[in-house]
Amino acid sequence: MDLAVAWLVFPALLLALCCGCGLLVASLCRCAPPPALIPACGFALIVCVGQLLTLADATAELTAPVVVGLAVAGAGFALPLKPDRALLPAAGTALAVFAVFAAPIVLSGEATLAGFIKLDDTATWLTLTDRIMEHGRSLDGLAPSSHEATLAFNLGKGYPIGVFVPFGVGVSRLGTDAAWLIQPYMALLAAMLALSLWSLAGQVTESRPWRAVAAFLGAQSALLFGYYLWGGVKEIAAALLVATAAALAGRLLTSGGGPRRVIPLVVASAALAGVLSAGGLAWLAPILLPVAVLLARDVGLAAAARDAAVYLAGLALLSLPIVTPGGLIPPTSSPLTDAAAKGNLIRPLEPEQVLGVWPSGDFRVDPSSEALAYILMAIVATLAVCGWFALSAPPAKARRFTWRPRSRAVSCWSRSAHPGWRARRSQRPRPHCLSPPCSAPDGSPRGACALWRSPAPAWSRPGCCGRTPSPTATSTSRPADSSRSSSRSASWSRTRGPP
Repeated sequence: MDLAVAWLVFPALLLALCCGCGLLVASLCRCAPPPALIPACGFALIVCVGQLLTLADATAELTAPVVVGLAVAGAGFALPLKPDRALLPAAGTALAVFAVFAAPIVLSGEATLAGFIKLDDTATWLTLTDRIMEHGRSLDGLAPSSHEATLAFNLGKGYPIGVFVPFGVGVSRLGTDAAWLIQPYMALLAAMLALSLWSLAGQVTESRPWRAVAAFLGAQSALLFGYYLWGGVKEIAAALLVATAAALAGRLLTSGGGPRRVIPLVVASAALAGVLSAGGLAWLAPILLPVAVLLARDVGLAAAARDAAVYLAGLALLSLPIVTPGGLIPPTSSPLTDAAAKGNLIRPLEPEQVLGVWPSGDFRVDPSSEALAYILMAIVATLAVCGWFALSAPPAKARRFTWRPRSRAVSCWSRSAHPGWRARRSQRPRPHCLSPPCSAPDGSPRGACALWRSPAPAWSRPGCCGRTPSPTATSTSRPADSSRSSSRSASWSRTRGPP
């Protein structure tokens, strides 16, 4: 009975709360995030709201009811909910990842936790969760003891508690011993990571099988799975939020709307700071800086500066509950300020571990077979290089279009001329195109541009730019040379896009 409650009821309950809160985040912005990112956005909102309510003893016990209310409100705003069959592959991938993470515990036949003989941090996490859900960061009324010393060292010095809030909300609603729910909680975070990776992979390829492979493998790297087996809940949550922020940042390059479109990214970034402290925002710098440059190029410096100002203001506001107790970098985050500090590591990690392959029972020590480890790492590195070459190939060679014989000229119709196309495009946002905006043969940069088979640049594709064309542009045109047989020309038409 405990096994079924821990691995079926608890994940379903917490997933429902995350989805409800994610729908609330989506209702606040004009350009809603993809459905696959809804659970991760909801998780981030729970982290941000919970950190504010757990600052004081008087509001700590309101955390769970407020989160439930937000989830109900988000579901209410989204009614009527229409299931999309296109999401089934993403759901299946997340379920498969959840099953992989659940296997070591479920196959033992009883609800338990992993890695306790290697690291006792799980006991600390359970202690912190129990305290913050009832008394917040307050230490009043605690008698001198090892329990009080543990809480004073962490809560008293500003230790980030964001990752424990969703866990505590689920435990309080279910009433089951938290010790049996910590592993299902981390497995659920890994499943939501797979959903974020699915959405992120959709910005590179529309092939659902390849997206499933990328999400399934990316969500269970050796290092991440090693953290799962010894109770590293913060690391799994951080991976989830970094992937979610990357997917949301990429969508800024293709989505229209005003400043409200950055709200999901603000919430995800603030949640990452709440999980790892403000020092964790360093993981977002390599993602957000290139996006800011591309955004300034595409929409103009003024619009990009406006979006950046909204992002920074929202991040600063939501980060106040994180900075108030312990500053930007609390004393417990010594590895960020002391080069000699290694945390729970025996020694610094090897640089090769960045490839995510390390066949060892403990990622802190060398693998049992170094030859096998380096062969696997070479395969991963080769596949990564091949992937970059595939991305840099001319888009005309990619399998994102179907070849249909039609006529010499292929028109890229304007949205004003085709409302039906506009409606379909708004319902199914396309992944970011890695090529410049397509242009007409006369040199006009946007609008109803035509693709010619011979003289057009290799990167010109109809409808690929995802930008609003000029309403004054013509919808089609004919090439000057029309003597060639029409059988030698054909049009590219986009296949149905991913969710």
